[in-house]
Amino acid sequence: MQSEFTFFPEQASTLAKGYDEIFLITTAISIVIGIIVYVLVTTFAIRYRRDQAAKHHAPTVDRPWIEISASIFLGIVFLVLFYFGARVYLEARTAPADAIEMFVVGKQWMWKVQH
Repeated sequence: MQSEFTFFPEQASTLAKGYDEIFLITTAISIVIGIIVYVLVTTFAIRYRRDQAAKHHAPTVDRPWIEISASIFLGIVFLVLFYFGARVYLEARTAPADAIEMFVVGKQWMWKVQH
């Protein structure tokens, strides 16, 4: 038996492409942020080892623009992700124009369907 490796299974729905794109974008952003955190933690762990004599520098100057710009950038990234997710969600929840309207009532031992 020979099997082909595919990153995504065969798309059985017209909505699958949108979900796959959101998944890939979210995964890529998570990987990038994970790599940045790993590099920073490793750099600070090496730079500020306990066995080194502490290097006391002059007090740092507060730079609120760094925090503000990082917050604005991340806010924009999350809003873009929300936009794409909401677009796919609304596409999935909106019925086609030629859809048949059905009314279903579920009771304990029966279903009542009217169309």
